[in-house]
Amino acid sequence: MQTSTAVRALGILSLVALASGCTKMGQYTVQLSLDESMAAGAKSATVELVGVNVLQRENPNVRDTDGRQTLQFGANMAKTQTLHWTDEKWKVWKSRGSYYLMVFGELPDGSSKLELPLNTKAWPSAVARGKNRAPLQLIIHENQIECVTPSKPLK
Repeated sequence: MQTSTAVRALGILSLVALASGCTKMGQYTVQLSLDESMAAGAKSATVELVGVNVLQRENPNVRDTDGRQTLQFGANMAKTQTLHWTDEKWKVWKSRGSYYLMVFGELPDGSSKLELPLNTKAWPSAVARGKNRAPLQLIIHENQIECVTPSKPLK
């Protein structure tokens, strides 16, 4: 019972912070690329991107939402795929109050999960702003997905 109250309080505080302008969800271009060994070996991978809010973050079923973007990698498929900041998924995620982008991978050597903040203060301005913004770059390895775009520490 106490955990439920704490989770609700955290959710309310997050909504208050969002409404007061303390944080702002950014829309990013996310570029996913196979690493050299994955590309050379024509190994397959499935990557799912899901924008989640604070309360959805710990939900083990968050991947089962209609708001996910699924990308397939493998033989005779593109080695690099991109979700652009103008994609309609960002509107869905924004409407849900998403603070995080969850990246789930079904990879040759197992499952992987990566959590990226969507706060505009978490990324360099070249990534977070403007029509010609740089992408968040993710590399898909056989056992993990790695974000190679450096983030900024949140204060």
